[in-house]
Amino acid sequence: MESKRTTKKNTARESREDGNATKARLIETAGQLIAKQGYEKTTSKEICQLSKVNLAAINYHFGSREGLYRAVLHHVHQQLLGTEELDVLQDGHKTPAERLDYFLDVLTEMVQHEENWAIRVWIREIISPSPLAEQVVREESVPVKLNLMLNLLHEYTGLPMQSTQLHGCLACMLAPFVWYLLLNSQETANLRKIVPIRYEDKDLPQQFKAFVLGGLERFRQTY
Repeated sequence: MESKRTTKKNTARESREDGNATKARLIETAGQLIAKQGYEKTTSKEICQLSKVNLAAINYHFGSREGLYRAVLHHVHQQLLGTEELDVLQDGHKTPAERLDYFLDVLTEMVQHEENWAIRVWIREIISPSPLAEQVVREESVPVKLNLMLNLLHEYTGLPMQSTQLHGCLACMLAPFVWYLLLNSQETANLRKIVPIRYEDKDLPQQFKAFVLGGLERFRQTY
């Protein structure tokens, strides 16, 4: 027979697990809705209805609708460049070329994954940054992550860390993937109909990778 203390511990653990599951469901639902229609058009009522939870759940778990969106943005940054990717960028057992190839494959897979709502939310933040963007960028140590990318490019190309050209290489490496996401976002659907460019969606990210590697190779040969 279980003691009262054991029963209370089990009940508390189950309650925490239920609470964590509810929080994760709210973040997932809010993220999907915001990726589709934007933060301003996404209501707490809609999120709770789709999550099948009480309307008070958002305030209970996140303090406010804004608090929930902050949690969504934190989730976005973890999805875009999480612990696994960061570990590979710093893996001394792999050559710079191997780490760069891996990172470009991650970017390629990321932009091709149509169900990846985190990417879509991130694109919305690029187009129209929310008041929370700056705070989340600091809390997620985005400058530190960018510095890891710069260090990888430094090792690959030989460009000095303080070189403005190295920073330009980082911008050029990320630019085609961001462009692809912008061009394929719902916000630019009508624009795509009149843009006189025809390409295969499935092929383009791999072409981006080839161009990025070709451009970096030019700097690599120079230095």
